Amino acid sequence: MGNTEELAGLSLPELVGKLRDVHTMRTPVGWPTESAVTKSSIERRIIEIITADGDSSRGETSDRVTCDLEVKVRSANRPSVKSAEVDLRPGALFVAVDAPFTIGEPVELEVETDNNYRLRVVGNVGWVAHRSKEHPAGVGVTFQSVVGDAAERRLHRLILELLRNRVKH
Repeated sequence: MGNTEELAGLSLPELVGKLRDVHTMRTPVGWPTESAVTKSSIERRIIEIITADGDSSRGETSDRVTCDLEVKVRSANRPSVKSAEVDLRPGALFVAVDAPFTIGEPVELEVETDNNYRLRVVGNVGWVAHRSKEHPAGVGVTFQSVVGDAAERRLHRLILELLRNRVKH
C-alpha cells in the first residue's frame, strides 16, 4: 500500500487513517522495513496535500482533520493569540482565532510538544474566515512561501505533531 498512485487518490482523512494503521505495526525496535517505507510515503503525501497551492477556505468539511493541540499565532503587528481549535485541510492549516489578520500577512505558528519542545513555523495568511453559524472565525495559514531545508523540516514536524494530536473519530 505505499505506492504513490494508490496514495494519490486518497483524501486527507483517508491518508490519516492509513497512517494510523501503519502505526499499529510498530514493534519495540521500530517499524518493519516495508511499514517504514509505507509510513514515509503516507506522511509525504499528507504534507503535499496540506502545503499544496489552492483555495482551501471552502473545502469540504469531510476533507479536514481536526487536531487537539494548542497553537499560538504570532504576527509582527499584533499580540499573539492562542487556539486549540485547529484543523488540517488541503492547502492550509486553519486556526480558529478572532483577530484581525490580513490576507498575505506573514505569521508564525508555534506548538509545544509533549516533551515541552516548541516547534515554530512561518507561513502566510491565505484567507480569513468570519464567524458564522456554520464555522468559527479564523485564519487559513498557507505554506507555499516556506523555502529551505530547515524551514521545510520544521513544517513537516509541525504537521506530524498536529496529526499525532488529531481528534479521533
